[in-house]
Amino acid sequence: MTTREDAVNPGSLGTPTTAGTTGIKGGSGPPPSTLDGPNVRPIVEQFHAHTRYVIDGVLGEGGMGIVFRATDPELRRTVALKVIKEGSTEQKVRFMREAQAQARIAHDSICKVYEVGEVHGYRFIAMQYISGWTLCDARERLTLEEKISVMQRIAEALHEAHRLGLIHRDIKPGNIMVEQTEDGAWRPYLLDFGVLRDMEGPAVTRTGIAVGTPQYMAPEQILGHIQKLDRRTDVYGLGATFYDLLGGAPPFHGETSTDLLLKALNDDPAPLQKIEPSTPLDIDHIIMKCIEKEPQRRYESAKALSEDLQRYIAGDPVQARGTTWRYRTLKRIRKHKMVAIPVAIAIVIIVALVGVGIRMQFQARHREVLARQLGQDLEEIDNIMRSAYMMPPHDIRREKKMVQDRIREIEARMRESGRAGQAVGNFALGRAYRILEDYEKAVAYLHTAWDGGYREPEASYELGLVMGHLYQEEIATLRGITDQSVRESRLKQAAQKYRDPAVAYLRQGQGSGTMPIEYGEALIAFYEKRSDEALSKVAVAARRDPWPFEEYRLRARILQTQGRDRSQEGRFDDAMWLYGEAERAYLGALDIARAHAGIHEDICRLREAQIDTMVRIRKDLSAAVEDGIKALELAGRIDPGSSDLPLIEANIHWMWADSQLMRGADPVPELDKAVESVKKAMALRPGRASNYVALGDIYEVWGAYASLRGEDPKELVEKSIESYREAIRIDPSEVVYKSLGMVCDDKIQGVLEGWLDDPRDAFELAVESLRRAHELSPRWYDPLVTLAKTYRDWARYEILLGRDPRGSIRSAIQYATAALGMGKDENVWYQVGTAYQVETEYCLKAGLALEVPYRLAVESFDKAIRLRPNYHFAYTEFARTHLLRASAQLERGESPADPISASAQLLDRAVSLNPHYADAYFLMSEAQQLLAESDLQRGLVPEARGLRALEYSRHGLAINPRGAPGLLTGAAAWLLRARISGTGTAIGQARSLLHQGLDSFPMDHRFVVKWAESYVIEGCWQHRLGRSPVACFEAANAALKRANELNGNQADAHRVTAIMYLNWAEFLMRPARGIDVSRIIQAGLRSVDTGLLIHPDQPEMLAIRGALQCLCAQIEPGRDSRGDLFRKARQSLAKAAGLNPNMARIYQSYYSRIPRPGRVEP
Repeated sequence: MTTREDAVNPGSLGTPTTAGTTGIKGGSGPPPSTLDGPNVRPIVEQFHAHTRYVIDGVLGEGGMGIVFRATDPELRRTVALKVIKEGSTEQKVRFMREAQAQARIAHDSICKVYEVGEVHGYRFIAMQYISGWTLCDARERLTLEEKISVMQRIAEALHEAHRLGLIHRDIKPGNIMVEQTEDGAWRPYLLDFGVLRDMEGPAVTRTGIAVGTPQYMAPEQILGHIQKLDRRTDVYGLGATFYDLLGGAPPFHGETSTDLLLKALNDDPAPLQKIEPSTPLDIDHIIMKCIEKEPQRRYESAKALSEDLQRYIAGDPVQARGTTWRYRTLKRIRKHKMVAIPVAIAIVIIVALVGVGIRMQFQARHREVLARQLGQDLEEIDNIMRSAYMMPPHDIRREKKMVQDRIREIEARMRESGRAGQAVGNFALGRAYRILEDYEKAVAYLHTAWDGGYREPEASYELGLVMGHLYQEEIATLRGITDQSVRESRLKQAAQKYRDPAVAYLRQGQGSGTMPIEYGEALIAFYEKRSDEALSKVAVAARRDPWPFEEYRLRARILQTQGRDRSQEGRFDDAMWLYGEAERAYLGALDIARAHAGIHEDICRLREAQIDTMVRIRKDLSAAVEDGIKALELAGRIDPGSSDLPLIEANIHWMWADSQLMRGADPVPELDKAVESVKKAMALRPGRASNYVALGDIYEVWGAYASLRGEDPKELVEKSIESYREAIRIDPSEVVYKSLGMVCDDKIQGVLEGWLDDPRDAFELAVESLRRAHELSPRWYDPLVTLAKTYRDWARYEILLGRDPRGSIRSAIQYATAALGMGKDENVWYQVGTAYQVETEYCLKAGLALEVPYRLAVESFDKAIRLRPNYHFAYTEFARTHLLRASAQLERGESPADPISASAQLLDRAVSLNPHYADAYFLMSEAQQLLAESDLQRGLVPEARGLRALEYSRHGLAINPRGAPGLLTGAAAWLLRARISGTGTAIGQARSLLHQGLDSFPMDHRFVVKWAESYVIEGCWQHRLGRSPVACFEAANAALKRANELNGNQADAHRVTAIMYLNWAEFLMRPARGIDVSRIIQAGLRSVDTGLLIHPDQPEMLAIRGALQCLCAQIEPGRDSRGDLFRKARQSLAKAAGLNPNMARIYQSYYSRIPRPGRVEP
């Protein structure tokens, strides 16, 4: 990232500047680009030695720190590294505060923070590298329209910071950069949050010290009134920056800093049109409104400024206006108090005596009439809806339309009454929308009424009711968050935002007469978690209310909330009992208000909660799902316009589908219904984040099911990613970032499963999303464990490419162990075990010692199983690790029986826990194939083992007939059968499975290698039967060339190639052939050499080399050369036998052809 004055992009057209704020003091001229300076070299050495970043140059340097341009090779992107030198505690706090603040804000025009860390005492922030200019440098490049658009985008971005409670406090041209996109548009970025203030936390700077840049500071900031700084302070900075951008200088300037500050406090800025006549009048008004000295006269927020600029861009009237004569006069009076005050007092006394009494009398009479009219309107609205509720269940849209008509009449009365009727009118609108149960509109109008001065007890009580309901809605969205720390954090936020204000308003509104006083007391007790008292109070209120459906409804909600809490605690029986009691209370409410849409919707939410608990205890859901759908259908007939019902319906279908998936049933029909339900919710209420989260969850499960079935899940996974990204755009929460990271990791696994070719983009997005989730919730275990899984899967991909994966494996283990003690430690150890398992696999394929990673994997899986004895995935992967050890022992000619026996016990346990997990059966087949290979090496015929390998693979393929691992395992079992029995039927069965795999996964080299191997086996049998194998070997050769084009880094492909050439050469060695065999032998030797580069000292490859050297010696005409080749053949065969004694038996025929030492060759 090129940050404001901190640095520039080398080669940019702008004038380079050095560091400005955030403690980096620079001089003039361009920043140094060399890495050889005495201040720079130690930092560069530490970063190169201990981080993944490769520093390319220096972008800016000052007294506090340095900004480098660097490359992140892991994610292949350029970054800006901001490194702080030794500094005061306050400087370090500000530095980290900057990183934390920018990381919390998700907006395209806020410079992204990728990572925060410390390397040997140097704290650093890795940030987005912006190839552009500061607003100062770009001024002459931008047209007027572009300048306005840039400021509108920056105001919009600043609103995102304000929405999170952050005040920037240093808005100025140097802290805004613009970057030109490929289409020529300008993209702005707001930088440097190093001097921000958190509205909900303590300021970083000391009280009373002004922090910022004087030319752009608001008066309250200059005076050091820290507690008075709010979002309007930043609005002033935006206005001053806009003024500078259009006028060429800030609003105020002076010869000394004192002179400048006094002008900013006391003088009016010159109208912009006087300085720059081309400035549009509306823009002049907008800017002057921003830089009003009194905060209350500025725009209320950056969003309001952004919207007014958008009105100007769209050609609509703007809200900003020039100041009135009255306001200018008052400002002059305040400025010249000694002269003006006596005159003003005299004028005020004369005018007041004549007019005030008359005006107050008129306004009071007018408000009284309006309040009476609005009271009648509200009574009518209440009666319309109560009458509708008391009728049998029916479509209540007609009654809702009648209420909407009354609302329009209220709005008309408000327009007629002018300012005097606004506050009471807004209260009436708020209460009307509360009766309609449109709580978002209700709270907006009620707050407007409250802020406008209407603070009667009834207004307070209505606000308490509405805020309390919004609190209940908010905590209902947390149902899917299982991590306790994240859940508690979100509950605390919901309490601060909704519950605490609700309780305060309810207490203030007690005695308003809207409901029995005990009802309000019950609500307060409920929100303060005094459930027993709440139930007692609501019972008293019900006895005093002739139509107590609201009391019964509150009782049901209290019981339902208790049930949800018990379910979260794992007390499922208690939860189900409480849900039953809640259902009885809801039915009591419906006995009175049979057509109350809200109560019917509450029952649907209760059904959703019951099903969620039943999923946790693995109870049959069919009856509960049927009841839930019936309740949804009834609620939908009453209120077809509800946007919440389709989302509840989608969640019920999704939970039912997930349960079916766990039981091995087909979840697709339910998933399809869930998607349709979410789309219905989107049509009714577009732009809601929860809709997109639900859609992402559904497609993620659907993709997982498709993958298990061997179907191509690519489109489903992409839809899931798209949905999560849209949810993040609306509401960037840690939960959605984690979900996005998980589904991106599914794409990385797609390479291993054969349905994706290049996972690099998925890996980058997964890491970025999961790190973001971790930054938002550092104590949340899920993002760390998923990061571990992502790096582990990336390591597997690196093995496929023939790369060393140990760096990624270390990252996986680091992230996993960082999560210890945060959540489910069994999953942590499972991830550590699978990481070491991948390292074991790499060592096996690279011919390295695997004892250490194998031992660490075994220890980790053992810890996971001890913590969770029914963890079937851990048993399966534990078994896979033992099979890797068995393969290594087989390669050395040792018996693999012990590790295979250990794996068999683990796989039996895995199958007992989940009989529908296909991978367990495929591993059982692989175990039998390894035992059969061991028998073949020792000259035995493993008929029974071969048949068992086939049987296990058939069982797995019955569960997952289309997945790459199963097709490969099944084909390998049939090829083993062909080697044992020599039947063409077995080769045909193998090719049938391989053909299916090649159709589904054409880029997976493993299928091509197995396809070639089938022709090598067939060719060898043809040779033994006295037939020509050439056609088979030619077909195998063509396939192996294709395999090496797809992936030339796998030793197994070169081993099969070498075997093919050896047998081909043997066939051509017969004198009757009359064909030059040396070309085939040399091709075989080249394959051996390539294979040994990948897997040094692989015994079978060494033996094949000796055999080919022996054949080469046999056709060599020169006696000395022939003797040298025989000696090389003897050495290769002896080395192979030393590594695996079975090679001596398998390649005995070649040993016998080599003359004994001392024997004279003819």
